[in-house]
Amino acid sequence: MIRLISIFTFSILVFSMGCVSSGEETVVPAVTPTSTATNVEKSTGSGHGDSLGTSSIQSNKNPEEIFTSAMCVSCHKIEGTSAQSEVGPELTHIGTIGATRKPGISAEDYIRESIEDPGSYIVAGYSNIMPPGQKDGFGEDYETIITYLVSLK
Repeated sequence: MIRLISIFTFSILVFSMGCVSSGEETVVPAVTPTSTATNVEKSTGSGHGDSLGTSSIQSNKNPEEIFTSAMCVSCHKIEGTSAQSEVGPELTHIGTIGATRKPGISAEDYIRESIEDPGSYIVAGYSNIMPPGQKDGFGEDYETIITYLVSLK
């Protein structure tokens, strides 16, 4: 219970830092899904969301909406979305870059490890501030968010 409270408190602190660090008000616009994704399998493509990785989408929610409504946007940037923070590493091309971060680890495995145990690999120039156990925060949307991030080529 104490660990859960600590993680929650730390998340609030990180979110607050992201919102006030630029001195400007952060506005996260609502994202309206343009389609309902269900059981979408891997396809080819080069843009955001058009190559949905190796996992099936488990949720009827828009993957980008899940990401932008989560705490992720307070630290990470994805071009073309409302996620524009630079506290943590940019994720615009994480589906490609992730495969280069740790030898022998696929982009999908790297992304999973980064969410579940973020301290296992720290990108040069960044601090180890992401709380562990973010998988639990996504709940049933975890596989959807993994698929979305893998799709960012």
